[in-house]
Amino acid sequence: MKPKIKRPTIIDIAERAGVGIATVDRVLSGRRKVREENVRRVFEAAAELGYHATPVIKYRLQQHVSQATFGFILPKKNQNFYQNLTAALQMESESFPHLNVSVKFHYLETQDPSEHAECLRALGREVDVIAASTVDHSLVDRSVSDLAEQGIPVLAFLNDFSSSIRRKFIGLDNYRAGRQAAWMFSNTTRKPGTVTILVGSQLWQAHQQREMGLRSFFRQSAPSFNVRDAVLNLEARKITYDMVKDIVASQEDLTGIYVAGGGGEGAINALRDSGAAGHIRLILHPITEETRNALDEGIVTMIIGTPIDRLSRHLIAEMAAFILGHGDQPESQILLSPEILIPDQAQNRGL
Repeated sequence: MKPKIKRPTIIDIAERAGVGIATVDRVLSGRRKVREENVRRVFEAAAELGYHATPVIKYRLQQHVSQATFGFILPKKNQNFYQNLTAALQMESESFPHLNVSVKFHYLETQDPSEHAECLRALGREVDVIAASTVDHSLVDRSVSDLAEQGIPVLAFLNDFSSSIRRKFIGLDNYRAGRQAAWMFSNTTRKPGTVTILVGSQLWQAHQQREMGLRSFFRQSAPSFNVRDAVLNLEARKITYDMVKDIVASQEDLTGIYVAGGGGEGAINALRDSGAAGHIRLILHPITEETRNALDEGIVTMIIGTPIDRLSRHLIAEMAAFILGHGDQPESQILLSPEILIPDQAQNRGL
């Protein structure tokens, strides 16, 4: 006969948790209040031992934890990058300790500031704190200001906005990203030529900062390059495709294209279809399966990505800090180093 496996008891839990048997009993019964720290220790011990009433202890623990609803505003629901970011934010929110978080995601349909402002107001009626990636515009400023008066903090991520009103910005060091793009252009072309920049809109501060960084590097370190005025592509794949085909056909000394926002897949297809792939350097954002494949093909020279996991951890920690009562840290922004991907790295990582 197989020996019977001993089922864990409250004595075993008490020993593992380093508390008294009476404490375990009070946690299970819920008749008397127990400090959150002790409830947590009892829960962890019960989970480790496989105690049958672990779900009850988890329920007791949740009764000690503050409740909060986090709201997120993101563009482009169907884009791979934002789908991955949504999943990361959801996971970080649900696993954050000492806070029971529920989440609401709203996705923007256009770049119209009035839509963005209304989305902020609507979400403010449902949540305790908001993190948004939206345009920088006076209508957005007004909504952020109104929410602040109602006690609902708004954080900016990915793209900064309302810098004098929002509580904090978490995202790429976009100026640095632009300088890194310029360095790559200047060090991978045989002779200086023309570089063209595509931006989504003048309302996306991140795109303007990337352009400023790129121009700054060329002025200081590679002045023989000609940087043309930025072209608006509205972050649309079809518009980008048509623009890049026209740019390739009309600019004889074109050496590089920098897509500072979205729509880079259109540039990839345009270079492929025009036969210019490999002859013209293409640098773009973000890292997706399609842009990685184009890197392997030799169409893309470098991808500048946002470290999604680090961004999510920082953002959720900052949002939670406001709920837990210590959200007024002195720094107004957390800048993350860009994640750079070049062909050799893609091969080494098996991407």
